[in-house]
Amino acid sequence: MDTTPDPNFGIVCIRYEMNVWIDKRDYMPIQYTVAFDNIDGPDTVYQYEECKLVSFDPQIDESQLALESIPSHITMQDYVPYEAPEPLAEGTSAPDWSLPTLTGDTVRLADLRGKVVLLDFFYKSCAPCCAALPILQSLHEKFKDRGVVVVGIDPYDDPMKDEMATFLSKRGITYTVLFSDNKLSETYRVHAFPTLFILDRDSKIVKIHTGFSKTMEDDLEELLLKMP
Repeated sequence: MDTTPDPNFGIVCIRYEMNVWIDKRDYMPIQYTVAFDNIDGPDTVYQYEECKLVSFDPQIDESQLALESIPSHITMQDYVPYEAPEPLAEGTSAPDWSLPTLTGDTVRLADLRGKVVLLDFFYKSCAPCCAALPILQSLHEKFKDRGVVVVGIDPYDDPMKDEMATFLSKRGITYTVLFSDNKLSETYRVHAFPTLFILDRDSKIVKIHTGFSKTMEDDLEELLLKMP
């Protein structure tokens, strides 16, 4: 097994196993399983999938493939490709929010006026989000004494059920992490994770950064150094 870290997110696969069951009579694959173990930062992740062939009838009635064969209770509509929403305009005020921390305290965007805010929309099972966390922690440590506040907003995970305190502690995250429902990410027109907003000292949007890249830390640091 190649234990070279994934070049994008640093995940290391330490075991990958696939088994296939084939019927001796007709050599038809009837079942397969896939199991693998990954090292993802400080965690070991195990995943297992199993698929079975329940039935197979090679006799096809062509009439069943016609549109007329679709039951009347099923509604048909034309396929419409997904279109990402227009991002919030740079130079406009960031939508306000008031959100809880892990300890039950409340943080308001209005309370952060006068500071530069690096706002990160993320969630626990997002590999690019997890790859970005140490970068954001590094920026937090570099800029916390320069009037820059790093804030993570998680719109999906439950702080208790998803053991977010343990998850963040293992990764050494000490900046503020808040929890919201998905309505806030819709308000911010987030369509991919992670999405980061750099807000000036008047809470206006200066720059929006979407996704993870190897140059992410340098790109964000360059932007923060330019902030008055």
